[in-house]
Amino acid sequence: MRKRFSSVCSSSSTEEDSASLYDTVPISAADPPDEQEHPHGYLIDVKKVLEHLIEDNCNWPSVNLILAANMFAVTALLLERSQEKGVLSPVNARRLHLTNLGFLLLFPAAVIVHEPTISTGLYYFLLAPTLCYQRDFPRTPKVRVNKLLHRLLEMVIVVQIMVAIVQQWIEPIFQRSEYSFSTMDITMRVEHLVGLAAPAHFLWLLFFFLSHSYLNFCAELLRFGDRHFYGDWWNATTLIAFWKNWSIPCQRWCHRHVYTRLVEHNVPPSQAELLVFLMSAALCECMIALPLHSCRLWIFFMMVAELLVAVFLGNHFEGNYGNGLVWLCLLLGPPLAVTTYFHDHYISSPHHHHHHHHPSSSSPLTSDRRLPGSVFLKPH
Repeated sequence: MRKRFSSVCSSSSTEEDSASLYDTVPISAADPPDEQEHPHGYLIDVKKVLEHLIEDNCNWPSVNLILAANMFAVTALLLERSQEKGVLSPVNARRLHLTNLGFLLLFPAAVIVHEPTISTGLYYFLLAPTLCYQRDFPRTPKVRVNKLLHRLLEMVIVVQIMVAIVQQWIEPIFQRSEYSFSTMDITMRVEHLVGLAAPAHFLWLLFFFLSHSYLNFCAELLRFGDRHFYGDWWNATTLIAFWKNWSIPCQRWCHRHVYTRLVEHNVPPSQAELLVFLMSAALCECMIALPLHSCRLWIFFMMVAELLVAVFLGNHFEGNYGNGLVWLCLLLGPPLAVTTYFHDHYISSPHHHHHHHHPSSSSPLTSDRRLPGSVFLKPH
């Protein structure tokens, strides 16, 4: 404990400086004992606290004990429900509760006495900016606090810009809507999509930059060495090149756990690539549709349409023309499909109905105006 505490309070700036100091300076030549034991000056160093928390391969017994305590909480909940349903008598339930509490008290003591340091192991993997698990990850020598603050500032600013775009640009279009996209006339639907194309595209670009900042923030905090999160997808001349470079962690996971397994089971590589793409399209659909309680398959079909464009038109567009086709698909593709989901979710929300039934409101953001072309709407 003294050794660890002294490492936290050490005044050396890096691990390398500390190692070189103790290797080259004899103990007898060091400062007098009084100056070592009673240092003076400004001693607060947040950087040292961060370095202490992530040293020794993240051996955090307290964190692991807190996570393990969830098992005892779930056990208590199951006992309560069993007693409510009459499966357990009050006497037996009380005995099991006392037994559960006894284990809750004994478990931390047994763990600390038997194993003073426990690596977070898999828990580090859950926080690390990667999807592929392995025993040892590449690590950087130290945490750069200035980089952490830089990434944190980026995330705060980008989130503010995204909120501003939604409130100033997208929400007024939503508020002028009376029907969902599935019940709109084709003319009205096209008009809405044209109005939402630009802000949806800007939101998609900002979301990518937010992901870049977040992944680098987590990597810096956890000293995760592999920072290759994406390639130069903006220079892609084909949609296939874009899909392979826009998210390296997702691409690696799909290749390792899906594509390789399919090929091992004698699936032709071209069919394996198709299955991987369809699986990723289905996952993208689920990630948006499930939280919004609406499954229209717009995202899935939009990605399938991009696949058809890549197959049938990819060979006819090369160089800058191919890059232009990629950006056109990014402008009219999944970002716009995602926005249609949020449009319908907004239409079905009580907030929208509140504004809809108060046309006398003078606010331009809460008025009940219809877009030109709303006369083409079919009654339902």
